[in-house]
Amino acid sequence: MKIKITEKGVYNNGKRVAVDTVFDVPGGVIPSWLVGKVTIIEGAPAKAKAVPQGKTAITNPAPAEKSDAPAELTDAQKARQAKLVEIISTLDPNKDFTKDGAAKMESINTLVDKGDELFTAEERDLPAPVQA
Repeated sequence: MKIKITEKGVYNNGKRVAVDTVFDVPGGVIPSWLVGKVTIIEGAPAKAKAVPQGKTAITNPAPAEKSDAPAELTDAQKARQAKLVEIISTLDPNKDFTKDGAAKMESINTLVDKGDELFTAEERDLPAPVQA
């Protein structure tokens, strides 16, 4: 494949290469340092993009599929969520909730039995369990 230099700033072995200089590129792969600075005048580029010597190609895996369905809770998590719902139902709507309607964590955790693990905002923000 033959290419022609179309931009200034191309160097070969430390020497400046003049615009309109023609090179023969073996293998049909334009070196990365020439991309955007040449025009192909004869032949066709190789289908695969070359990875510069000493470099590793970066490939990004396909993103994992996300499910809209909530994760199944364990029995312990279900019991904990039920306890959280029970505590929130006893809170004062005028002082124990934020402007956006979320129960204040301080208000929830003041009602947790001594020795039990305190609730987190993540637990509070989970969808309420479905009553059977």
